[in-house]
Amino acid sequence: TTYEKAYQVQEKILDRERNPAVLNEASWDALFTGRFKEAEKFAGNALEMDGKYFVAYSNLGHSLLLQEKKGEALNAFRKYLKNQSGAPAANLEYDLGLLRRRFPEKDQLISWAAKELGLVK
Repeated sequence: TTYEKAYQVQEKILDRERNPAVLNEASWDALFTGRFKEAEKFAGNALEMDGKYFVAYSNLGHSLLLQEKKGEALNAFRKYLKNQSGAPAANLEYDLGLLRRRFPEKDQLISWAAKELGLVK
């Protein structure tokens, strides 16, 4: 699949370069190939390298949510929403929509998180 190809490219990049942005991108690619534990690890590594790379909290939250670690996911999402500049709520809502389309079997879980975070009116 396209997601699998993107993940393979990201693995090659990780062999050459490790920084929070690359690790966070690897987390996103891992998410879309269903490698939720790997996605969690990559996002966590990005945050270990730079605790102020707040966008990684979004991917950390996604990976935890898709593993049904609801409380941990909400904590990560809340850190993202509190600290990320720009329009984090809109970005998070968009990302959750992408994940809902990619993993329709997780729709109820994703909808629950969106409601808990106040993203659904």
